[in-house]
Amino acid sequence: MFHVEQKIEFLQIITAELKIPITADQIEKLLQYADLIKDWNKRVHLISKNDIDFVLERHIVPSLFFVKILQNDESIGKKGILDLGTGAGLPGCVVSILKPDWSVILLDSSRKKTLFLKQVKKTLKLSFSVVCARYEEYVENNTQQMDWIVARAVAPLGQLIQLVAPQLREGTKLLTLKGKNFSDELQRSELDEFQIASWAFEELSNENEIIFKNKCLLKVEKAYG
Repeated sequence: MFHVEQKIEFLQIITAELKIPITADQIEKLLQYADLIKDWNKRVHLISKNDIDFVLERHIVPSLFFVKILQNDESIGKKGILDLGTGAGLPGCVVSILKPDWSVILLDSSRKKTLFLKQVKKTLKLSFSVVCARYEEYVENNTQQMDWIVARAVAPLGQLIQLVAPQLREGTKLLTLKGKNFSDELQRSELDEFQIASWAFEELSNENEIIFKNKCLLKVEKAYG
């Protein structure tokens, strides 16, 4: 477990390597956010108990990889980002801390988890929105198209793509975290209709302690041509 000074240095090293601009205030907010997860996890199941001493390494850092990919999209922020099944706010809270000018919506069907997210927003003075609803209900009542849908541990890739397929067909892109064997979760029809780009974590970072050798980020979007 890191001491505070080590945590600060760790985040400075990682964000510098990922070429993510960060301020001292943003580092402080990331650390406060990690502490809020630990505190609330005693009452609300936000993350695994086995992860409670590794929030930075196993939850904050993977969310930083989302930021690295998203910040390369020049159109980002015009229509917004939807964090589907956000749970403890991952990656959406981290995105909002690092990119406060972006429009970020955190969506989860758990009332307890959305209460936690509202407390995070209030405590850290963040700009994201919180919605307590199932995805199907949300899209039925909201016609605004999002630039991106982001998701961590929501469903097998094929199921996730089918869930958001109507939005993908309209131009929204999906960014999700999966194992390297993600193609095993897909049907031929999904591979024909959507194009998938992948980034292995070790290609994004050389820090041995945070390499996720069996994980990668996937961008899924409508296939053209």
